Amino acid sequence: MKTIKLLSVLIFFPLLVNAQAVNTVFTYQGELFVNGSPANGTYDMSFDAYGGATGGTSLLFFGADIHTGVVVTNGIFTVPDVDFGNLIFSGSADTWLELAIKPTSSGSYNTLSPRQKITTAPYAVKADFANNATIANDLSVTATASEVLVFDGTNWKSGGNKIRVSNVGVSIGTTSVPPPDGLRVGGALQVDGIGSNVALDVDSDGAGVQDDPLRVRKNGAIKFYVDSNGGASVGSWNTPPSDGLRVKGASQFNGIMTQDASATGLPKFYVRVTCGNSGTGSLTSENLTNTVGNVSSSANGVGGCIINYPIDISGHYWQVTAVSADAAIASCTIGSTVQVLVCQRSNRLGGFENGDIMIILY
Repeated sequence: MKTIKLLSVLIFFPLLVNAQAVNTVFTYQGELFVNGSPANGTYDMSFDAYGGATGGTSLLFFGADIHTGVVVTNGIFTVPDVDFGNLIFSGSADTWLELAIKPTSSGSYNTLSPRQKITTAPYAVKADFANNATIANDLSVTATASEVLVFDGTNWKSGGNKIRVSNVGVSIGTTSVPPPDGLRVGGALQVDGIGSNVALDVDSDGAGVQDDPLRVRKNGAIKFYVDSNGGASVGSWNTPPSDGLRVKGASQFNGIMTQDASATGLPKFYVRVTCGNSGTGSLTSENLTNTVGNVSSSANGVGGCIINYPIDISGHYWQVTAVSADAAIASCTIGSTVQVLVCQRSNRLGGFENGDIMIILY
């Protein structure tokens, strides 16, 4: 009675060397004995896969992988191109290899027993799918041309709106297209830097814990930061005024600077008006730095005029100048309401005279 026995099996899976699909071909190496002696000659070998050690149906959709004319020398043989495809390795169940052998072009196949369990190998074929993998859960490579990878909070796939890696940039928590080579964040962004209370620390190197939410450094020196009091400092790390701005060195402002109507500091209204007892005063310029309303004026006797502002001016400062080639003077006081200035122009002898005055309200 002829017996066939297989010993010392080695199965080699291919390495995953790049991001392309894994090659499913693997190498099978074994030692074959016939009637107790090492075999010599050529044999046909049929490789099949099952889900258990015994029984069941084949896992191979296209049937067993058959290799003919395999050379066996002193019992040793190698089949370098066994291929089960990748579908049988995409699940979590174990896979068992069943081998049947017969002499080439004669006889019938002898199924060897027991089946051999295919164990885990480095960079195995399953890495092509990563279904239920420890790190990449439900990773799919079927993303669209404009979306490389999307994580929806549970799975990695080509849809969702939590993390999007597109062909232009990255977006987090939003479906909006990110800026080219940039990052778009939907909602709040918190970056834990050097200090536990620092929301964002750019180019920070060795600073201690501060509670300011933003610090930007140049060569290790802080050049801009937002303090916990809501103010900002530019060019130095000096505490800025609350909700204000501190600037070190010269500052250049182009265009018109504006401020809230209730604040003091910058000029708010520039007025040039003719004060006199005939007709009404005329405004040649007004409200250049503030858009809360318009200024109006009216005559008030010889050299007099009334200026009506659209805001309460009682807590503000003003500067009044008589427009004249001589030594005329002008002055203003709060009128009947907190929005009115009553102004008078006088000549150098102390008498009232008609003419223009300029008022700057701060």
